[in-house]
Amino acid sequence: MMPLLSVARDEPQRETIQPWRIQALVAALDDPSIKVQRAAIRWLSKKDVSDQRLADKVGVLLQDNRWNKDRAEVLAALASLGKDGAKFAPQVADLLKDQDIDVRIKDQDIDVRISAFEALGRMGEAGAKFAPQVAELLKDQEFVRRSAADALREMGEAGAKVAPQVADLLNDRNTDVRSSAASVLGRMGKDGHRSRIQKCHY
Repeated sequence: MMPLLSVARDEPQRETIQPWRIQALVAALDDPSIKVQRAAIRWLSKKDVSDQRLADKVGVLLQDNRWNKDRAEVLAALASLGKDGAKFAPQVADLLKDQDIDVRIKDQDIDVRISAFEALGRMGEAGAKFAPQVAELLKDQEFVRRSAADALREMGEAGAKVAPQVADLLNDRNTDVRSSAASVLGRMGKDGHRSRIQKCHY
């Protein structure tokens, strides 16, 4: 029998791409021109693909200062590569907590935080280790709160451990946030159900 809640949810079906396209994307990501790199990043961010070489090339760009203002694009591409980008989970998590806005940001750019959540949520067990850091941002701005809750839903048991913090969003002033929290709790298994019931009876 399948467990009610696994360590992290199964990945979506990954798209198979031809070897020649992978080679072209790798070459583009190695190109010294950020414009050429961006073309590859934007293509990847719209796909769900699996290739370790691509994930390694994209992950390295997190350290490239030329991408500081467009970090969300790199994160979106890394998210599209799912568990192949798992080894970069610590760097992605750093984007959520670093106080230096000029380097790696507890970023004022909402898109960066949202994209970081998505990437961590798709990285399997490696991303799930950072569920506590994601939970810390359940008190951030509206879109950030919703995205943090969605990421925790993807983190299986690790996300379920912070179900009580997600349940706090059931009292949020924003209807969309409350709706998202209810949906997330409903998919967190017994822990989510218990937290939702306790909050409703509080």
